[in-house]
Amino acid sequence: MECFHPRISTFSIVSMRGEILVNKIYSKDGPRTDAASIFLDYVKKTKEIAPVLELENVKYIHIKCSSLFFFLTTISDGSPFFYLELLNRIKGLCKDFCGVVCEEAICLNFSLIHELLDEVIDGGVPQLMSTQALKPYIQGEAVAIKQDRPNFAVFGIGASLFGTEMSSASLNSVEKPIVGTKADMYSHGARNEVYVDLIERLSVLISANGTVMCNDIIGCLQIKSYLTGNPEMKLGLSSDLVIGKTSRVGYGYGVRLDAVQFHPSVVFDDFESQRILILHPSEGEMTVMKYQQSGELSSSLPFLLNHSIEEDYDKSVLTIELTLKCDLKPAVYASNVRVRLPVPKNTTNVSPSLKYNSGQSTEYKTEDKVIIWKTHKIYGGTTLNAKFRIHVSNLIKATQLELNQISIEFEIADCLLSNLQIAFLKLFDPHHHAFVSRRWIRNVTITDSYVFRLR
Repeated sequence: MECFHPRISTFSIVSMRGEILVNKIYSKDGPRTDAASIFLDYVKKTKEIAPVLELENVKYIHIKCSSLFFFLTTISDGSPFFYLELLNRIKGLCKDFCGVVCEEAICLNFSLIHELLDEVIDGGVPQLMSTQALKPYIQGEAVAIKQDRPNFAVFGIGASLFGTEMSSASLNSVEKPIVGTKADMYSHGARNEVYVDLIERLSVLISANGTVMCNDIIGCLQIKSYLTGNPEMKLGLSSDLVIGKTSRVGYGYGVRLDAVQFHPSVVFDDFESQRILILHPSEGEMTVMKYQQSGELSSSLPFLLNHSIEEDYDKSVLTIELTLKCDLKPAVYASNVRVRLPVPKNTTNVSPSLKYNSGQSTEYKTEDKVIIWKTHKIYGGTTLNAKFRIHVSNLIKATQLELNQISIEFEIADCLLSNLQIAFLKLFDPHHHAFVSRRWIRNVTITDSYVFRLR
């Protein structure tokens, strides 16, 4: 049986603007040393690029993170999934050591990333991939950056006051590097913090008559640990959680997840009886659990949309009136709400009219032929109204059919539509004593696709 010997020829990090941020050449006998330029030229010419492509007998394998491409080249045979996993590991290491993965962080931590790559890949052969194992060998200090992010609720719980007193922290605090200073590296208990995120991505398709045709939730439970000493973590989930597509729970009672996937290190000794996950998280970020819920959701949909369309053939004008209702609880709000309305290709002008202009704005993007209706924040039970007069060069039946759907983007803090909850989070040292730390929990719902059909 032939063995697989992976060998990387080049590794690069490039921006979507066409700038080469990091470029490491491991083998001059492999592909051309200007592989990064070749890849960028291909990206500019192609709108949709496959994760794996072959050019002149050289494999170009990439992943995309925000506005960056992490990619490598190789002439070795083998599974592309190995190289994709390698790129994801490298991206994770950059996030652990730099705090966040973005163009500014890569530029500010250029020497640190090169130091990481020297340890991770030796002569084109992958080596260490663990944050814990790499920490003693990395001498450089990270330069942390601050990003403008939504003001999501991040709740902290004191170790001795668990369940009785809450505090809040800036969202940027979760983006601190694992190793900020040398004192943090060698000082025990200097930064004993753990951040737990429950993030759900919502996909919804609603027909013109209001029927929900598709609704899916893809969720994940992530932790980012700054804990020293490798403590034991007990993470309690909703006690009424049931798993399986055929499991039935009443509306508003219990939590049903269709499918669940756990991290291999999770221990399930108390899961069946008490819904407790046990693990020993190493420093850095890890995904503890992924889950899916589809069909009848545990909660009502967060947004409802009513519309009416009028045609004026004499003036070649389409008038569409939109009523957007936020169907959340009154104390909960959605932020960064963006309603996207694609308009006919022969649109010449758009005249917007907002009933309540406070905190709202509209923008017509001529090149993309799309109207953007934005509001920074909308509380549950609130209704917003907007009217758009769409002027076209020639109004015919085919033009009306182009006005066929509306999509919404939004983010909801401290709200999960699956009703899944973290009941408790406990930490213990190797002697089973309570571990003193700060614990932060965040619940967020964001949209993958939320579409209303108009016809």
